[in-house]
This record gives sequence, C-alpha cells and structure tokens, in this order.
Amino acid sequence: MNAAKMVSRRTRCRVCDGKDLVKILSLGPTALANAFVSREKLHEPELFFPLDAYLCRRCSLVQLLD
Repeated sequence: MNAAKMVSRRTRCRVCDGKDLVKILSLGPTALANAFVSREKLHEPELFFPLDAYLCRRCSLVQLLD
C-alpha cells in the first residue's frame, strides 16, 4: 500500500484554526515507531510517513500537519 494515499495534510491549526503555519523541524520520511519487522518480512517494502513539525504563529502550538 502506498503511504501517500494514507496521509492527508491539514492546512489550518488544530487549536485556533489559524493559517499562519511555519515548518520548524523536518525529520524526513520516517517509518512507524514500534513496527518490528520480522526476518521473513525484511524483503517487503516498509511504509514511511512525513515527520515535520509546524508552529502556528497565532497560538504557538507545535503540531504535525500530516
């Protein structure tokens, strides 16, 4: 399954509904935490998801938009 189809991106702040969001940290595409891959599944592709932190300049909430 394509990870891009599983992710949607917000365009507004989760708390104040503001639009002034600034990316403050990007950790790039990241695999799911605690997703242990068994030896039998090492050959299968692993899903990666964006892990970027954004700051809302209106209310100062740091959040993920994806």
